[in-house]
Amino acid sequence: MKKVIYTLKNVMKTYESFSEITHALDNVSFELYKGQVIVILGPSGSGKSTMLNVLSGIDNPTSGQIIFDKVNIEKMSEKELTEYREKNLGFIFQSYNLIPNLTVYENVELGSHLSENTLDIAEILEIVGLSEMKHKFPYQLSGGQMQRVAIARAVAKNPKVLFCDEPTGALDEKVGKQTLKLLQDINKKYNTTVIIVTHNPAIALLANMVIKMNSGKVVSITENENTIDANEIGWA
Repeated sequence: MKKVIYTLKNVMKTYESFSEITHALDNVSFELYKGQVIVILGPSGSGKSTMLNVLSGIDNPTSGQIIFDKVNIEKMSEKELTEYREKNLGFIFQSYNLIPNLTVYENVELGSHLSENTLDIAEILEIVGLSEMKHKFPYQLSGGQMQRVAIARAVAKNPKVLFCDEPTGALDEKVGKQTLKLLQDINKKYNTTVIIVTHNPAIALLANMVIKMNSGKVVSITENENTIDANEIGWA
């Protein structure tokens, strides 16, 4: 039986500038389920990054409810939101944001300090294929390897939800597929809910649920009965 991890009810995010009003999120409602890979898909300006920001508590909705594990996060104070992110969430961005004077191992270890329920760092480095590079510094790594360090750092804290904002945007097809395969493997091994924000429709094929957005609205929600391996997807 699927368990709900997020419930959104009539969520609005509105920006005002002079006489113009922009609805970055326009009356959005849906449920997300624990342990799934979820893709939020749409072109630039569709509202998908705003969606990530309000789900993760980086930004607050203008109105509506966002419920995480039966708790309304839109009512949280800044301190409570910080604790919510630290205890429950991991983040992967296009920019790797590694600490240049720390080794691979130390960068991953830094992520583990944000949680009381951490995973074994050696095990994580083995999963991402960086065990033999744990003493190297970021400048000694390729872009794909730095992305794997960023994934390992986010996963080390054992988050309930892993937010991935265009994780393959700066990568070529080969490394992009390797990155998505890693996310699939982490989802299966640790039952981590993985939420991927992307403009690439091919990535939707590996998701359990696909939420398509345009102009701040959810235009469709699709549940895939059969998902495919990341190595088998096309590329766009």
